[in-house]
Amino acid sequence: MWVVRVLLLTLCITLPLSPVTGEEDMSRVIINTKKFEGLKLRAYKDTMGRITVGYGHNMERALSKRIFLKAGIPWRDVFEGRRSIMIKEAEKIFQYDMAVVESEIRDVVSSFDQHPQLVQTILKDLLYNLGKTKLLKFEKTIAAFNAHDYNKAADELTDSLWYRQVGLRSRSIVGALRELATSSR
Repeated sequence: MWVVRVLLLTLCITLPLSPVTGEEDMSRVIINTKKFEGLKLRAYKDTMGRITVGYGHNMERALSKRIFLKAGIPWRDVFEGRRSIMIKEAEKIFQYDMAVVESEIRDVVSSFDQHPQLVQTILKDLLYNLGKTKLLKFEKTIAAFNAHDYNKAADELTDSLWYRQVGLRSRSIVGALRELATSSR
């Protein structure tokens, strides 16, 4: 049991002792995702060479300009490095990004609502990190989640370029899935 708690602490997640409201669940996702993404106020190139800012916001995706417009932030100035963003602007962008995650997650994993909170948090973090288009390419992983086979999902994630690219995030997620699979037998 202590291993589960250590892994969950690594993910900044604790299993709820009582029913979790959507707001409490979202705060776990926010803490977890922010921890892994980190905060950069000046645009930079991520590990894939994409222009990124804030909490890992990919400025090259189509939706980015609209999010910046809604947030009242000059997208082009930030994208071209002429302007940094402020912390409150990073928070606003992050809120819009998380709203997108909330609206897309059930399109990606049809069984989403039947999973424990820990798995839901992991799935939201994966969607935030990869984006819908890329996560949908993880067909075997998604099938494993839909089958509630967390060991298989962990295997599939481990067998991906993503796993090697993101370091601690991927190892924490895979470790938590394996521990959950072991503890739910």
